[in-house]
Amino acid sequence: PAPLPGVEGGVDDPEFKGFHRIEKVLWADGTADGLAPLATELRANVAELKTRIDALEIDPRVMARGAGELIDEVAQSKMTGEEDRYSKFDLYAIDANVDGSAIIVEQLRPILTELAPDYLAKLDAASRAVSDVIATYADGDGFKTFDTISAEDLKLMQARLADLSELLAQLPGTLGLAA
Repeated sequence: PAPLPGVEGGVDDPEFKGFHRIEKVLWADGTADGLAPLATELRANVAELKTRIDALEIDPRVMARGAGELIDEVAQSKMTGEEDRYSKFDLYAIDANVDGSAIIVEQLRPILTELAPDYLAKLDAASRAVSDVIATYADGDGFKTFDTISAEDLKLMQARLADLSELLAQLPGTLGLAA
């Protein structure tokens, strides 16, 4: 696997923690030994994050930009299969980003319906087009591993993500929130 960004000592670095450390131990090492302290720390971090999120006030411009940023993140870092390099569960993260972007659009739907119904229809179609490719790799309640995606479907997903990203880049301006 490629080096770990931001973790100088790689997988042996004590700063390599969280979900990806747990993923590495479970899938690459084939054990759960030593994970209890990491799981405890991760639970505490998640609880702190929830507290911070509950108190967060979100600027509408940030929210509108965030829908596109979630898709850009997929296109830039999750389409390589390196995000979940040990478990190969990248499709879960990709699907979560697409869902997160759709949730933001859903929150803005009443305004978009009034201001730009044609734009909203294009946005919905582009989002569905991405989700349709992801859905072909559904497996029960989850997804097949990233390495099962055909080269053709990978290119198709990248093209559809690019289309969705281009439309989402217009979202702040469509809402009059540019700048």
